[in-house]
Amino acid sequence: MPDLFGGIDKVFIINLVERSDRRRQMQRQLRKLGLSLQDSRVELFAAARPDAQLDWPSLGARGCFQSHYQIIRNAYDRGLQAVMVLEDDCDFIDAVMTFWPALSSSLQTLDWDIAYPGHPLPASDMAGEWRATRESIGLAHCYIVNRSVMPVLLEFLETVMARPAGHPLGGPQHYDGALNTFYFQYPDVKVVVAEPSIAFQRRSRSDISTGRFDAMPVIGRLIALYRALRYRFTGR
Repeated sequence: MPDLFGGIDKVFIINLVERSDRRRQMQRQLRKLGLSLQDSRVELFAAARPDAQLDWPSLGARGCFQSHYQIIRNAYDRGLQAVMVLEDDCDFIDAVMTFWPALSSSLQTLDWDIAYPGHPLPASDMAGEWRATRESIGLAHCYIVNRSVMPVLLEFLETVMARPAGHPLGGPQHYDGALNTFYFQYPDVKVVVAEPSIAFQRRSRSDISTGRFDAMPVIGRLIALYRALRYRFTGR
């Protein structure tokens, strides 16, 4: 059986220590990919809980930003080549294994910097493929970072954290917006999205991002299911 994570060194899951319910939910989601929380490739990352909001949109936004930054810093310092980052409210579509083997295999030969297995962009006619994009994603519940872009991304995130709120080039902000700002400002950064999207955010209250609710439109899930069935029976 081929290694479905051959090009990904670690799967990091951002989780608050006290949210054991989220860990149980993630255990169920990982099983869809043939993984578990006990797998050596999976690593729980204790979410940052800063003491002060400062110039950030909220205390939770600052904690979320710091958590993602620390994971990428950790991955780079450890010499990891590519890491998948999941927030603990990420759900994979039930038909994920219809598409993930092809997506995982092609990612190992594709020229890319940031890949989004899960995204809210409109569905295309592609199936089990990656599509280049410069569109705003607006989510960071499921993405993959290649070592090729880590130094530049880390420098950018550190600069954002040091700027005042409202800075024209991007100051303290929600992390998903910062990722978009990053590749808008660096046009050489290669961004790809999975077709179809194989992960969405579970509708739930976020303890890290205070006051934000995570949801993917129901229609998106129905489209993903339709395309999975079509692919299974027609190969298209």
